[in-house]
Amino acid sequence: MEMAGQRYPGRARLFEADQEGLREGVRQFIAAVPRDAPIYGLKLDAQKQVTEDSLDAQAATLILVQVDLD
Repeated sequence: MEMAGQRYPGRARLFEADQEGLREGVRQFIAAVPRDAPIYGLKLDAQKQVTEDSLDAQAATLILVQVDLD
């Protein structure tokens, strides 16, 4: 991974096709950055958590790349 001109070694994992890892990763990502939910077509509940209905509707169209740095 490269950020701000610095390279960081690590390993990337791709989650797609409505895998449970994708759903959990999306929940974690949106919990950290709830303002991005509309970009992905996701709705939030009163506690700013992704609603399962909106995740059900969008999961097949989402991908998630998780990078684990060494």
